[in-house]
Amino acid sequence: MIKLSQAKKVLETFLKDLLSPLGFSRAARLEYLEYTRPANEAIASLSWPCRVDPRGFAAFNCIVGLRFESLGSWLRTEMIGTVGLPLHLLREDKAFEEWKFSRAEDLPSLRVPILTSLENEALPFIDRYSTLPRLSRALDGTDDVGLDTTDRVLVRAAIQMVEGNKPAALQILDSALAQRVGARPKHRYELESLRDRIAKVP
Repeated sequence: MIKLSQAKKVLETFLKDLLSPLGFSRAARLEYLEYTRPANEAIASLSWPCRVDPRGFAAFNCIVGLRFESLGSWLRTEMIGTVGLPLHLLREDKAFEEWKFSRAEDLPSLRVPILTSLENEALPFIDRYSTLPRLSRALDGTDDVGLDTTDRVLVRAAIQMVEGNKPAALQILDSALAQRVGARPKHRYELESLRDRIAKVP
């Protein structure tokens, strides 16, 4: 049975060869396998959670993300990785899938299906939402970019501040707070906190 540390080491070697031609390089984080590259106004990331199944094989999937560091001064730290979704949720059928291997020799056969998924789902997602105007339009609509209702509001307001539109940012937050009149404090706190910070900006 393969050990998790062995599986990650084998997978890291495979991913380096797979992703380098696409411009991705290994990020410094140690807890999981993450590869990043610049993408317009954002940093694109492909993260690869890996686990060892009790049946003896290793299994992994992919999470696609975009980080807008320009929004960092307005969003809490964990939200700077602004949007992202597991790769399978970008597919039309949204069927969960993991790739499996028991030894390094199993991985080359996965090269084509993984690249196909990246080219058909991950890279278009990155291109579609990697500028603030595109992301803003998506958040004004119904596109699923991996944010809950409150986080969508926070990111929309932050984008307006980065673009220099304080009145629009306040309007977004005021509208969201009006919809939450009487809601529990935990559903209003972050919105109120960001509104207070924005209101203090000259």
